Amino acid sequence: MPHCLPAATPPPPTASTQGQEQTKYVFQGVHETICYGPSDKPWGENEPRINQIVFIGRKLDRKAHMEGFR
Repeated sequence: MPHCLPAATPPPPTASTQGQEQTKYVFQGVHETICYGPSDKPWGENEPRINQIVFIGRKLDRKAHMEGFR
């Protein structure tokens, strides 16, 4: 990850631009640090283009998290 910021600092928007269609971006937050940047691997030819959020922790309220993203 090339860029890391304290969690209180919002990262600048990242978008795919013309000529960057194969670039996969990764955002990762741990405690008070947020890292973001292009992935080491581009999108695979047949890989579905999906957004995915993964929460790791104990006693997380799945329902509350799911509702928060709707």
